[in-house]
Amino acid sequence: MLRAAFTLFLTVCATLPATASETLHLAYGLAEPPFERDEALCGTGPGAGYAGYLGAHRVCADALTSDLRAIPGLLEGRIDDVVLLTSRPFQKTLYRVGTKREVVLPLGNLIRRRDSPLTIRGQRGGEGRHLVWFKGLDLIDTVCDPDRVLDAEACRAGLPLDGGEEPAAAFDRRYEMTSLALVEDAQITRALRQGDDSLEGVTERGPRSYCIRMANVRGLVLRDLAFEDCWITAVKAVNSRDITLADARIHGSTFGMLAVATSGMEPGAHTYRVLDSHWIQSPGAYRPETDCAAPHRDLSCPVDVWDDVPWGVTHHHLWRPLNGALFGAYNIAGNVLIANNLIERAYNGIRIVSEVQGTGRNVEVRGNRFRFLRDNAVEPETRADGWVVKHNRFENIHAWISTDGVLGGSLYVFGNLGWYDPDQIPGQDCREDIDWSLSPRFHGLAGDRARYLLVDTSYDPTSVACRGHYRGVILKTGDKRKTGFAYFGRISIFNNSWRTRSPLFSSKHASPLSHFNNAIAFSGCGLEGPWHCRQIPAPVQYCEAGNKRTRGRVAMRQFWTADGGALVADCFTTRPGPAEPDERALETRDVAHRFCRDAVNRPFAGFPYGTGACALAVNPELFASEQGGDLRLDQAVAGCRPRIEDGAVIADCEGAGPPIGALRADGSLFDIEIPGAGFLGADFRP
Repeated sequence: MLRAAFTLFLTVCATLPATASETLHLAYGLAEPPFERDEALCGTGPGAGYAGYLGAHRVCADALTSDLRAIPGLLEGRIDDVVLLTSRPFQKTLYRVGTKREVVLPLGNLIRRRDSPLTIRGQRGGEGRHLVWFKGLDLIDTVCDPDRVLDAEACRAGLPLDGGEEPAAAFDRRYEMTSLALVEDAQITRALRQGDDSLEGVTERGPRSYCIRMANVRGLVLRDLAFEDCWITAVKAVNSRDITLADARIHGSTFGMLAVATSGMEPGAHTYRVLDSHWIQSPGAYRPETDCAAPHRDLSCPVDVWDDVPWGVTHHHLWRPLNGALFGAYNIAGNVLIANNLIERAYNGIRIVSEVQGTGRNVEVRGNRFRFLRDNAVEPETRADGWVVKHNRFENIHAWISTDGVLGGSLYVFGNLGWYDPDQIPGQDCREDIDWSLSPRFHGLAGDRARYLLVDTSYDPTSVACRGHYRGVILKTGDKRKTGFAYFGRISIFNNSWRTRSPLFSSKHASPLSHFNNAIAFSGCGLEGPWHCRQIPAPVQYCEAGNKRTRGRVAMRQFWTADGGALVADCFTTRPGPAEPDERALETRDVAHRFCRDAVNRPFAGFPYGTGACALAVNPELFASEQGGDLRLDQAVAGCRPRIEDGAVIADCEGAGPPIGALRADGSLFDIEIPGAGFLGADFRP
């Protein structure tokens, strides 16, 4: 088996442009033939390198003993393209990453004299097959490494560690985000804070939690690469900017790409792209099927996060290493483009945590296909502003967009298609004979150790039931207790097409909503119908006036369609919450939701729709097809014209507007340019 290690620790800054560009073909650190060893150039003995080619010139290409500064022409900017070779033409080649004894990495700077990104890419075979694969360790080997856990044998057996006691050490929020960060990351963080950007002398401890890692990099494109079992993340970028992952295939991993800004470095961490890539997270979706007696304890089981595992067991128990996203970030300034990706059999799609003021800005989620996600497709956390979610397809998703506890300016959602297939509900293959509450709870890190504990009884026990947390929602709203009342200035949702068994809104107060021109077919079948369409409202006492959240002032309630079959909104009030995180503003702030000219298949009351051209339109045969993702309207319905006003998009019903729904007459998706929102490219200012 071919073995190699490939890790980047780069610092790139642009100075003088170069006039020529060459391509380097590189056999990077491969440890056996057919690549020819050049002893004069690359040395002899274990770990010595193999020859790569720069034009007609041979260069040493050994990741084990040198860094990229040793490549002639790269510092001068003559090389813009590094191609990783396969062992034989059109043959799949594994670049293995994993054991702690395999490599001690040199950490150095790269100062390129060219204002253009460096591209490192693999090769593609017939029908677009990826040929260059980075292969990490299986999840159980990653989590239960003796250097990472207190008792590796108990970990592999799925037994709780620490006797069920909570670790005393406080948790770094960044460790909570990455779930399995290593001591090596803490060493790098300390070095960066001390101004040591060369990071010399920092070494790895334990198996890496990434397959490719970079620190303080500017301008890097990773293209045509494939990753399997790169836990915790396939690509990790620390304090870096202008980083692109394109045309990748990823099997497994908590995160496809994880971007992190350490304290004080947030403004310099921005501009990330994940493009045209395919991520399958669940081990059961890419590994051979095997018999597994204890999926609640055994990390070697090939489970499917949608079909097999209760929501809470992934959220905070054994399978928490699946609680990630294709793109995850912590405290980056923003300017993110996630476009044209296929994301399936995963827990989340996009998850960006922004706890520092001025972070989490200008994120664009465009043209992606989300399939079978057990939690949230799009999830900003804590802060967000200038987000655009457009032209996506949401297929069998628990919660399509989550905004609870987010304080921000604007969020725009338009031109999207979303549906549930009638035979698809999460947990349908979950084993009811297992007591999932006995699954050890993963508690992240305390110091340098990962810990599994017994379940914390403060969690809702229904979250670890096979039928728990399966109803879902289109827009998750409301506040979180730890942040108080926190809302967007306004959320604009318009010209979308939904076929849903879930409510449109849930979870308490919402940010002020501008909601119009949407085509919505409800498929709920009441409180006693089949599981795939049954409605499960929140307990009445959770929503009623007088509880801790409302202080007795505003009653929240359930809104049903007139036939009683479908929840329109659950635990919701049509009176919006305040924009500032101050509950005292709840009574005095005079900002209303704006609902206008949606088209539905079932009438409902209680929402502040207007009259005339702004009234709710009802057509029992709303879509031409009765099920699935065919969301063409049975009959075109004229909508209102979208108008941008004070950072929101509102309905202007004077004069002709576009048809209701996401689809135009020619089959294209509705679009509108919103100045200053979404991905800004080179115009972004941190």
